[in-house]
Amino acid sequence: MLVPLDIQHKTFKTGVSGFNKQEVQEFLAEVEKDFSTLYRENKELQEKVVRLSDEVGRFRATGNQLQQALTLAQKTADDVKDSARKEAELIVMEAKSRSENATSDAKHSVRILKNAFLEFKGEFRAYLTTFLNLLDNMDQSLATKASVEEQAIPAPTEDKAIETEL
Repeated sequence: MLVPLDIQHKTFKTGVSGFNKQEVQEFLAEVEKDFSTLYRENKELQEKVVRLSDEVGRFRATGNQLQQALTLAQKTADDVKDSARKEAELIVMEAKSRSENATSDAKHSVRILKNAFLEFKGEFRAYLTTFLNLLDNMDQSLATKASVEEQAIPAPTEDKAIETEL
C-alpha cells in the first residue's frame, strides 16, 4: 500500500518530449496532499472501527450478562411464586385441619353437654316425681289424720260453746 511519503519522494525519468516537470510536481504535490488527508482519515477510521468493535464486543458481553441475569431473575421469581403458592396451600390445609378438629371437638362437647343435660333432666324429673308423690302422700296422710281427729272430738254443744267463749 502506498503511503504519502512514497508519493512525495516519487521521481520520474524525463524523456525528449516528456511532461512539464513543474506541472507534474504541482500535480504530485496536490495528489500527495489529498492522499495524505485520505490516508490519515483512513487510519483514524480504522482506529475508530477497532474502538467501536471493542465497544460492540463489550455491549454484547454486557447484553449476554443482562440476559443471563434476567433469566436468573425470572427463574428466581418463578421459584418464589411456587414456594409462596405451596406455602399458601399448606397454610390453607393446616387451617382446614384445625377447623375440622375444632368442629369435631365442639360437636363432641355438644354431645357430652346434651347427654349430661338429658341425664340431669331425667334425674330432675325423677326427683320431682318423687317429691310430688311425697306431697300427695303427705296430703292424703294429713287428710286422713284430720278426718280421724274430727271423728274423735265431739261437737260442742251450745252451753259448752258459750263456756269456751268466755
